[in-house]
Amino acid sequence: LENLVANYKQACKLIGTEEMRPFISHLLGENDDEEDENSVDSSVHLLVQDMPLRPSHTRALAWAIMGNGQGMNQKSYKRYDSIAFVRTEAGNAGATSFAELMRLGKPLGVEPKSISFIHCNLTAQGCSMLGKALENGANDSLVSLTLDYNQFMNEGLSGLIYGLRSN
Repeated sequence: LENLVANYKQACKLIGTEEMRPFISHLLGENDDEEDENSVDSSVHLLVQDMPLRPSHTRALAWAIMGNGQGMNQKSYKRYDSIAFVRTEAGNAGATSFAELMRLGKPLGVEPKSISFIHCNLTAQGCSMLGKALENGANDSLVSLTLDYNQFMNEGLSGLIYGLRSN
């Protein structure tokens, strides 16, 4: 996780945005309740909820997971099985960043099985980019894609369906 956080900090510098200290604590699992036997291992299942990541921090996270940006340690974070964003304002640019992660992740060993953008302000553009990441077998690890409570309408759904159908 320390490498992931170092990559996130470098990605923030590259993007030109300040690091989010509460998000770094969340990534490190500092708020996890180890006493609760029903708790989920946040180093494997990332749930980011009600944090204003917006596109810039969502993009920084995607770059950090891949670990191959300029000045990064060239170590990808391979442990995430699921990544869920809930009310994070990720938007289309955030979804596009994770579409790139889905498309380029396999050679880096980054192959999440589940990605969710729930109530994250996605429109047709973001949904279509996620569909493109799935086109023609570009990603064979994703099993679940959840896009509840977004406004992508028929246009976005068409792009997503094409990607799913050709995968």
